[in-house]
Amino acid sequence: QEPSTIRTVLLVLNANFDTLLEATIQTKMDDKFGKRQKPQTDAHGNFVHKIFALDDARLFTYGGSIWVSYREGKLFGYDKQVLNRLHFEFDDTSSSSISVTLLASETETLCCGRNMALIDNVHTNQLQALTWVDPVTVENVQITNSKNNMGGLQSDNRQRRRLAEEKKNKKKKKSDFHGTNGFMVYLPKSGEYLGIGHFHRPPGREANEYARFGHHYTHAFFTISDAPPFHLKRLSPELVLPSHAYKNDAEIIQFWSGLELLDESTLALAYGINDCEGAATTLELSVVENLLREVPQGSEVVDLMMPLKT
Repeated sequence: QEPSTIRTVLLVLNANFDTLLEATIQTKMDDKFGKRQKPQTDAHGNFVHKIFALDDARLFTYGGSIWVSYREGKLFGYDKQVLNRLHFEFDDTSSSSISVTLLASETETLCCGRNMALIDNVHTNQLQALTWVDPVTVENVQITNSKNNMGGLQSDNRQRRRLAEEKKNKKKKKSDFHGTNGFMVYLPKSGEYLGIGHFHRPPGREANEYARFGHHYTHAFFTISDAPPFHLKRLSPELVLPSHAYKNDAEIIQFWSGLELLDESTLALAYGINDCEGAATTLELSVVENLLREVPQGSEVVDLMMPLKT
């Protein structure tokens, strides 16, 4: 059977980023999935498995499990981030076979934000979400019991109130800097969480001659405090990675979505290229540290990174 071209593939890599295992993430339709998809069974009464796009999928860990965070706008709305625990099965007869499934019954959503990053709070073990980078907004994600008692996630409603207040205040300063990585990395020596944000041109989703949506992406590293009140602490200049084809240039679409600390001195960075390819590289933590600059207390990205007026 030909695989669906609209799918999300999970890869298991070794230390050199060589692929060891791969599998298409499937959804077990054991409950309603979003607005339109109802539970489905086959002729034998077994729940069927379906494949969805899982847009901008990112992995994170919490409570000893691996989770995926993604958007599925047509089913859940474009203002929601969707969260699911992943279930892995290995074929005992083949060391190269793996299946990865999420359960519709365990689906939870976070609202409302843009490319939200999850935080496994090192001090409280509370799962939290950086719902907005600018201004820095961190919300608790409340643990609930799903119907199968596996546990689920549910955000509180404070971010909805904050967004409603901002909508009333149309003059509030705001940049077009959005979070990118799905899981904030803890830096124990400085007591900060490290993340990535991006700009693209144009800032909205207007039609343009370069790409279907945004293009000429630039990224920046940032850190936030590890305890409330959460605030922006350090920010780097805008960056691009060298193109694989043209070392002195960069692709017009780079999306740095994966960030992890491999050891105390090395970061792993995974990113997308032109919405067509995936890549991964390593960065020395000391290089990133040298790029990060202290920001004045109380400052947000909008105060520090705005387009030059000509």
